[in-house]
Amino acid sequence: MPLQWFAGFEASDLAELVSFTAATVGAAYKRSGSYGCRLTVPTGTTLVNVAVANGYDANGNPTTVSRTAYTIGFGLRVIALPQTPGQWEHLLFIGSGVTHRASLRLGEDGTLRLHIGAVGSPHLASFGRVDLNRWYFCELAVLFDRYTWRMDGRVVVQGLGGPGGSMNVAYLGKRYNLASQGYTVEVDDLYTCDDAVLFGPTVRVARLNANANGSQFGWYPYPPDEPPPEVVP
Repeated sequence: MPLQWFAGFEASDLAELVSFTAATVGAAYKRSGSYGCRLTVPTGTTLVNVAVANGYDANGNPTTVSRTAYTIGFGLRVIALPQTPGQWEHLLFIGSGVTHRASLRLGEDGTLRLHIGAVGSPHLASFGRVDLNRWYFCELAVLFDRYTWRMDGRVVVQGLGGPGGSMNVAYLGKRYNLASQGYTVEVDDLYTCDDAVLFGPTVRVARLNANANGSQFGWYPYPPDEPPPEVVP
């Protein structure tokens, strides 16, 4: 199955995540359902992120698995922008360990930029400026030989060109202890795949079991608050 991992934050805690640093969940942060997740990145070197899995280990727990294709979709609402002109903060980082493969970066002008390949590579496309406090659904598919970036179901850019090797980690938010200007975003309805399937802006992770292993309970179109009743054969 291409669909690998889910995080809807409906359990009202962070047990759905592989790991996290200084992330918070709450009803005020939701895109759909009961809860969403907020990442408030302060100025300085403090880390604030959630680690995004792309597979399961032998025990069925979400984990990082080396892939030649990494697709991620997530609801995104920008609350506060970075403040330094000309500087760009990592919003999404995809890599092999600490080696950069792809990233989305946020600027003080409200623009998002896509980078594919080695660290320092010029950006391939931009989107925005984004409206503060508005939900967008962002999707990025990075394969060994091509990429597609969509916002709210519309293609921002797609093309040929690989990230430079396999990928095994992804982080939303500030991953490395570099100097930061700070920003605040809210995320909800995360999914990842191990191919280029894009589920679109109406996708919703309805609920996960609150048992710290990421078990799927529901995967439904937005916006119904509750999953349909289970059909017993």
